[in-house]
Amino acid sequence: MIKILILLSSFLFTRFALQAEIHPNQLHTKESSQIMFAVIYQGYLKPNRENEYQEAWNKVAQFFIQKRGALGSCLHRTSDGLWVAYSRWPNKETRDNSWPGDSAPSEELPYEIRNAVLTIKDCLDPDRKIPDICMEVINDLL
Repeated sequence: MIKILILLSSFLFTRFALQAEIHPNQLHTKESSQIMFAVIYQGYLKPNRENEYQEAWNKVAQFFIQKRGALGSCLHRTSDGLWVAYSRWPNKETRDNSWPGDSAPSEELPYEIRNAVLTIKDCLDPDRKIPDICMEVINDLL
C-alpha cells in the first residue's frame, strides 16, 4: 500500500491534515511501499484576480516540480469560489527542504518565484473566512 500524508500548509492558508492508504494501482508509481506527501493550500480570491492567481500558481508549481523535487501539483475551484491547490512530494523531507527558511517567500528562492508567491498572497481575499469542513466516512473503496 502507498501511504499518502496530506497536510495543509501554513505557507499561505489554514491547516488541515488527513492520512490515507491507497492501493498501488491507483497511483502511478514504481514502488508500492513509497510514501507520498501532499500539501494543500486553500483560499477565496479577490474579485477579478482569477487569471493572475492561476498564472502565479502555475509559475510556482512548475518551479517546484522542475527544480525542487515536487511530483506534481493540482488546482481546483469549488462551486462557491473556494480555490484549493495541492502539491505532491515523494516525502515530507523533500518538501521541507524545498522551502528554504521559515518565511514565505524565502529570500533564497529566485526573484521571479518570490514575486509569484507574493502575487498569490495578494490575490487572496482576507475578508472571506474559509469554512470548516466536517466529514464522516460513509464508504471507502481504497
